[in-house]
Amino acid sequence: MKNVKLFYVSWYNINDTYNLFPAYLKNFDDLEVIDINLHDYESIKRALKSTSVLIIDHSIFAASLYQKNQTINVYIQNFKNTSFYNSVWNLLVNFNSRKVYIASGWDLHWTSLESNQEIIKSFDAIAWLYEKKPTSFRDVSEDFQDSWMRTHTCPQENWDFIRQHVSSRFELTHFVSHKLKKKRKLWDVVVPGVTYQTRACFKKQVIKNSEISIAPYDYLLTAGNLVTNRLQKINIRFRKNLQEFLISHSKITFVCGSGYNYPVRKFFEVPTANSLLLALPFNGFSDFGFIKDQNCVVVDFSNIQEQVKDLSKHEDYACMLANNLQESIYSRHNIHKRAMEFIKFIIYIYNGENVIAEFKNGNFDYYV
Repeated sequence: MKNVKLFYVSWYNINDTYNLFPAYLKNFDDLEVIDINLHDYESIKRALKSTSVLIIDHSIFAASLYQKNQTINVYIQNFKNTSFYNSVWNLLVNFNSRKVYIASGWDLHWTSLESNQEIIKSFDAIAWLYEKKPTSFRDVSEDFQDSWMRTHTCPQENWDFIRQHVSSRFELTHFVSHKLKKKRKLWDVVVPGVTYQTRACFKKQVIKNSEISIAPYDYLLTAGNLVTNRLQKINIRFRKNLQEFLISHSKITFVCGSGYNYPVRKFFEVPTANSLLLALPFNGFSDFGFIKDQNCVVVDFSNIQEQVKDLSKHEDYACMLANNLQESIYSRHNIHKRAMEFIKFIIYIYNGENVIAEFKNGNFDYYV
């Protein structure tokens, strides 16, 4: 391939999928990877002139909305100003070439897809997390409905729009870059992450049982934030390290993607840290290699306390499942494999072919 160029913004994000992928692609000679933080607007215009396939990372759009010292999950060290990133974004999305959008960091709520539909329609291909259909808002039980669900368009509508207008799609699932050895377990269970209603329902049940020891995630997070909240990069690092420590020292980790069943990164971070995954499955769960009772356990909301107590008592069984999942996820979803799959996808686009690339039954396949 010649003149295939990827433009992105280097940043420090709470979610490593968004940090690592564009930078890792620098290892491949097929792509020229350009961090726009290191260039001015005119040099970016010159770089575009010879481009045959243009790959635009979501970090550029995010930077155009970034507010220094106010955005809690992202830190851009060499931040210029929002007008620069907005100008570069407009330059790239209006460039006349085949365009691929890496939407790995794209929460389809806060980016307001509804006001960017013409831009979406201009892309020839998209790399995104959501090739599998989400749960529709009407199918989310009332107990699992978060307040933010009522103030945004149902994601199923947004995602159907993308499927209708973007003919080539790459399922850019989360990936892992390392794995930890088994740590001494200090707690029975941990519930990390923001408090979705699904997580709140789970915690409400386990906290009632004094026989179950729960890792103090919320307490330590609040205390750490008080110390580090004015030091943005340190705060992000603290939260990442705290989560990994508590997961790796807990026998069981409960993970869900809210009532919408998003494939959130924690599904991949838990096996990295060698804890048993107790999951509310996302759509496509088994396609990605998560197999009930072989390498993980599916939560039973009608019997949470007994389920957690039983798994905690049978530590050898929990450990076996955790080890199985760690090996499965690391073999299927390591960063090098994901990058190689993406390069193959770009070759299809370079050759003018439409292609859907996604996980099915544990395998990653291309459908031309």
